[in-house]
Amino acid sequence: MSGTPTPRAATRYVRADRLLPGDVFLSRGGDKDSTWIARSTFGPFSHAAIYDGNHFLFEAIDDGVGYTKLNLARACRNPGQGSFILIDVSHYNKLEIRRHPAIEEACKTLEGRRNVIDQLIGWLGPKNGLEYPALSTLAKAVPFVPWPLAFALLWVIARFQGEPSKVVPGMFCSQLVACALRDLDAEPLQSTFWGQIMTPEKISPNRLQSRKTQLKLVDDIIVDDKYPCECDASQQYFLEQMRQLQDQTNAMVAKCGAMERRKALLDLENRYRRYLR
Repeated sequence: MSGTPTPRAATRYVRADRLLPGDVFLSRGGDKDSTWIARSTFGPFSHAAIYDGNHFLFEAIDDGVGYTKLNLARACRNPGQGSFILIDVSHYNKLEIRRHPAIEEACKTLEGRRNVIDQLIGWLGPKNGLEYPALSTLAKAVPFVPWPLAFALLWVIARFQGEPSKVVPGMFCSQLVACALRDLDAEPLQSTFWGQIMTPEKISPNRLQSRKTQLKLVDDIIVDDKYPCECDASQQYFLEQMRQLQDQTNAMVAKCGAMERRKALLDLENRYRRYLR
């Protein structure tokens, strides 16, 4: 006697051609840590990351602060739209992508987009390779709880989990994103009635999608298996070329200094645009 098969969850993708440098990925995974972080900050999300414009996220995770390769899953061609990449994001339980209007305006020209990428790389580069900060540093981002109490609770949790001491700690995820946006003159949150701006160490991922956010939800960028996508041999070749460029970028990030990395990424972007023609 056979049971009813469990339906396979639909694969979800992000259209890479609609991403802009500086876009913010707000997400939540399926693990227990993600659940309690989301609940303690009163929202659906537990993590924030920023898109660098070259098929990478820059984020602060348990493994440290730095670049994370996005999963380039499929290449498509739609009439009148050219070739573009679909990025597999099925591992997120929940995901939305937000964008600051100032960055969207700056990226309307190729020169403006390059300036945003260049400025992002310049700011993110020195943070690459730092450690994820001590858990207690998240205390100020917990709303409605006095930070000394939140600090004490997080300190106890860290000791219970055997958290190692930090030698070169970086920022936590949403603090990193908020600081990167500020460097781009894209303040993520509205000021208070008294004209005060919330400091980055108080900004949780859920603050970035609250009523005070200045980040606009990007529509029609997340699609599923039903999305119409022409894929032939030429598209498969295009996908392989994009993966090679991504691997070259990944190797270069690990070896080069900040200035060399900025120049190399701009060169890779030029090569990427030649493949789109």
